[in-house]
Amino acid sequence: MARWLFLLGGMIVWFVHFLGVYGLASAADVVTGQADAAGAVWGVALLTLTCAGADIALLTLALPRVRSTADGLDRFLAGGAAFGAGLSLLAVVWQGLPVLVAK
Repeated sequence: MARWLFLLGGMIVWFVHFLGVYGLASAADVVTGQADAAGAVWGVALLTLTCAGADIALLTLALPRVRSTADGLDRFLAGGAAFGAGLSLLAVVWQGLPVLVAK
């Protein structure tokens, strides 16, 4: 189970960010009538920075394992985890960039 969480960690982080961003925007739209209310913007900014930090932590954990592991399966899992965390970092930043730049 730990191997699966390590391998899919980046995608899990991206899923949490994706769900959180749209949940905050939808809740703000229902409550205030505008999706870019101040509370939602700050919530999305905080969630984006937190998820980006989690992806960076996962990358710093996975990349040394790719280089140092002699076992083929462990190297494959570490490479997949590093790729997923890098892709997730790109997606999280891309999704949160309008909020971080606009305000």
